[in-house]
Amino acid sequence: MKFLGGGSEKHVDDSPERNEVGLADEPLEGLQKSRWERSWPTIACGAGLFSDGYLNGVIGQVNTILSTLYPIQYTESSAQKNVTAIAFAGTVVGELFFGWMSDHYSRKWALLTSTVILFIFAALGAGSYGGGSVNGIFQALVAYRFLLGIGIGGEYPAGSVACAESTGELKEGHRNRWFIMFTNVQIDIGFVASTFVPMIVVLACTDSHLRAAWRICLGLGVIPPLSLVYLRLKLKEPEEFNRQTMKNTRTPWWLVIKFYWFRLTIVSLIWFIYDFSAYSFSIYSSAWLTIILGDKAPIWKSFGWNTIINLFYLPGAIGGAFLSDIMGPRLALGVFVFAQGIVGFIMAGAYSHLDTSAHVAGFVVVYGIFLSLGEAGPGDNIGLVASKTSATAIRGQYYAIAAAFGKIGAFVGTYLFPIIQANAPGGKKSVRGGQDPFFVSSSLCIFSAFLVLFFLPNIGQDTITTEDIKFREYLEANGWDTRQMGSKEYQMQSNPVPIAIIGGTGLSALPHPPFTPLALIPPTPTPWGLPSSPIAILSYTPPSTAANSAKPTVVAFLARHGLHHQYAPHEIPNRANVAALKKLGVKSVVGFSAVGSLREEVKPRDFCVAGGVVDWTKGVSLRYGKQQSLRVSAVRPWTFFEGGMVGHVSIADPFDGQLSDAIYKAINRPGVLEGENLTVHNGNTVICIEGPQFSTRNESLMYRSFATEPPISCINMSAVPECKLFREAEIAYASILMSTDYDSWHSTNEGVSVEMVMGHMVANGENAKRAVAAVLEELSKDEEGEVVQAQRWYKQSRGGVMGLHKRDGRGDEAVERLRWLFGEEWLTEEAPKA
Repeated sequence: MKFLGGGSEKHVDDSPERNEVGLADEPLEGLQKSRWERSWPTIACGAGLFSDGYLNGVIGQVNTILSTLYPIQYTESSAQKNVTAIAFAGTVVGELFFGWMSDHYSRKWALLTSTVILFIFAALGAGSYGGGSVNGIFQALVAYRFLLGIGIGGEYPAGSVACAESTGELKEGHRNRWFIMFTNVQIDIGFVASTFVPMIVVLACTDSHLRAAWRICLGLGVIPPLSLVYLRLKLKEPEEFNRQTMKNTRTPWWLVIKFYWFRLTIVSLIWFIYDFSAYSFSIYSSAWLTIILGDKAPIWKSFGWNTIINLFYLPGAIGGAFLSDIMGPRLALGVFVFAQGIVGFIMAGAYSHLDTSAHVAGFVVVYGIFLSLGEAGPGDNIGLVASKTSATAIRGQYYAIAAAFGKIGAFVGTYLFPIIQANAPGGKKSVRGGQDPFFVSSSLCIFSAFLVLFFLPNIGQDTITTEDIKFREYLEANGWDTRQMGSKEYQMQSNPVPIAIIGGTGLSALPHPPFTPLALIPPTPTPWGLPSSPIAILSYTPPSTAANSAKPTVVAFLARHGLHHQYAPHEIPNRANVAALKKLGVKSVVGFSAVGSLREEVKPRDFCVAGGVVDWTKGVSLRYGKQQSLRVSAVRPWTFFEGGMVGHVSIADPFDGQLSDAIYKAINRPGVLEGENLTVHNGNTVICIEGPQFSTRNESLMYRSFATEPPISCINMSAVPECKLFREAEIAYASILMSTDYDSWHSTNEGVSVEMVMGHMVANGENAKRAVAAVLEELSKDEEGEVVQAQRWYKQSRGGVMGLHKRDGRGDEAVERLRWLFGEEWLTEEAPKA
């Protein structure tokens, strides 16, 4: 909902009506969804991180191949560092941009955009040409790797965050493991593939065709993002995001910073330390193995041992996923990162014994354990911590900043590790050249454990929900209006507006002042299509007098014929209009309509409050289709109950008597409506014709002759099926009829014309605005509260719906439509017995 006014006033609404309609009190796991509907968004959101693992990991093997192909041009140029590290710089840019995009626009479209970037630049990187020169190839590869990094960066704040939010709909006690399985485990599988695939490619190509091998290794990186496009196209926004997003209002950044700065600093620092070691060790492990195995060992053998090393990621990641549910993310992270530091020190101490080709298996095992503990601790849990220690409204940006610090750590690590090795006594091929990186990394692991155990909050299964509650309470305590949060559809449900005005011909908008715009809801899809216009949410404060007890009133306004009067009477999407207002929480509706008069006493410019209706619409039209086959189609669909859910609802008195009485009292007060000899009539019967043509003279005379009680006094083209549908939807409905002409029956008339109607319509339009103000002033009074809430109609239609007990006869689509309109409770409770 786009709020047009300010939002600084604190507002807490604990009325039953608010909670009855909203989704805020319904746990995510209680939503009506199948197991697959709950699970596949988690898969689609998180699985793309396989690309991160593969595309970041494979560059280490490509680096080794390029060093072999161009031992001088490559290794002595800046390309060696840039090719491996530049993707991290792009990833930082991507994380920050897509973090903002995912919070302020859409989780889904941020994810799809990053997927497209991954596909394009993975392909371009494999085809790096750069004019054909060796240096040109290096420069092109560096440029494409940077742009590829932007796409990788999008997977973090868009994919991981949406994955975390989607797990809230899964079974409690299993949420952490499924988040980890489709985030960090996917990265680790990507790491394994990034060494195994190059080994197979090099074996297939042989050392004689390494120029093709490195391109193939990079080119295969297009497959993972391409495989997810279909699933991601079908994604919907996570329910938690729909409830909590601030994308439709201005983010209170100063309040956000005060609330989260310290926690975000700790999470970012831990992630920096983890990526500093993890990515650097992964990228340079092939180089270390080459040093240990010797220069004469074939490249595929180095890749093969590296594959075995990377396989150690998986038991740590998979086992840690289950332990995260058992121990909790905070404790699991702290314990295993501390254990990783201890093993790292052991690795450094034993390095002199492992630094030989004869003991390469020992190196692989100890090094693998070191990596496995890292995955069970920070690898599995740092993303989980970043996802669950912030509110949904700013989670994408919070996560993006923390992950960006992680990638900065990876960037720094890939630059510093060669420097650490080169500056070690004896150089990078010496024992110290292998030990020093482990000394540095292990020290940082111990420091991380300290930060985790002493500064991170405890994280439970429902932390996302509880964090959102705490954040909302904090914002409200500081005077920020949390009603602005949530998607447009969610706000329609969680901030019910009990009164609505439907403007007809002559009333297409409410003026400011005296009506203050609060929000504008674009036409939102319903099972019956789009409503005829945006729904404006406005506030009206009556003139202050000591004599009345009127209060400011919030009202919804919908233009029946569209903002530009583009819908003919038979084209009005009546069901969508009624459904959209029902979803907004509307309980009472006042419709305005231009009418012709069928009685002498109802003069042009008089106002009438409708009391009854005669339906003279055609309802269906006959059309010829292919091969002259006759087709029947509904011109004015007139019921919600069809397609396997039949309903017989009483329409004996389609206009709500209590609401109509209150309206008549409001607009019949002296001075409300302006005009000489203007009269306000009550209880008029209106006949609704098909239109858009006006009546013939004979038809007009016939309508006057109908024996109704009271006699038909007005004629229009929109009363039906509007009044019937509001009755089916259990909403109180009243109609104000504004006379514009004497139709065609009057002896002084030559017939109705647009010019005649428009002349009176201008005056009626001004009076209609005064009438709306008077009606709202009346309905805002305490004594009219029961009239507005219209509990008298609650579940009245349900008693007339047949087949609720006969499940075999229900139409699935019809059931879903009614569930959308009325809610699950309306469908599942036992129907009243006749």
